[in-house]
Amino acid sequence: MRLLAEKSFEEKLYRIFRVFSEDWEEISSEVLEVEESSFDERQRQKEEDFLRTLGREGSIFLVVYGERGIVGYAMGGLLEEYREDKDGGDRLEEDEEFGKRNTFYLESIAVHPEERGKGLGTWLCEVLIDEARREGFERFSTLAVSKLLQRILVEKMGFRTYKVQRDLWGFEEVPYIVGRILLPQYLRAEKLDVVCIAEQDNL
Repeated sequence: MRLLAEKSFEEKLYRIFRVFSEDWEEISSEVLEVEESSFDERQRQKEEDFLRTLGREGSIFLVVYGERGIVGYAMGGLLEEYREDKDGGDRLEEDEEFGKRNTFYLESIAVHPEERGKGLGTWLCEVLIDEARREGFERFSTLAVSKLLQRILVEKMGFRTYKVQRDLWGFEEVPYIVGRILLPQYLRAEKLDVVCIAEQDNL
């Protein structure tokens, strides 16, 4: 486990750590609690999903610690590693740069309901993008169900909606959002309008 950042929100100190496979036993119960409180059953990750992500090439797994312990997480990895996923993996091949192995794919991000509204989700995205850039990724992408995540990536960070996927995970429309992250400031990335859709805010 490695400390990446720390910051105060509402006079409380939070820390973001990068975690690895060997850390899972220590953090698993708290991460799974965040997951259960943040997603309904059709979207919820299982323990084997987290372990699979930790073992993927190019994986990055971050957790946020607050006074109550782990209050949020974000995870993902090399875009091409998700090709075989049963839910949406085949749609990722529609990315025009699929196969170039230059894109970090955000698989999942969540903040505990009792900790939302402070900006932890935005901060988590910022630290994750910085870490992906340090790992050599040039692009960042995700299938964003949450309207809040859409706003963070598009309105605050200047990413764009590449394509809207239809009939995915029980939702009629889910935007696939991409952005370049090799710029000195990802806030300078090209900005286009986003199509806001599903009513699911878990950040």
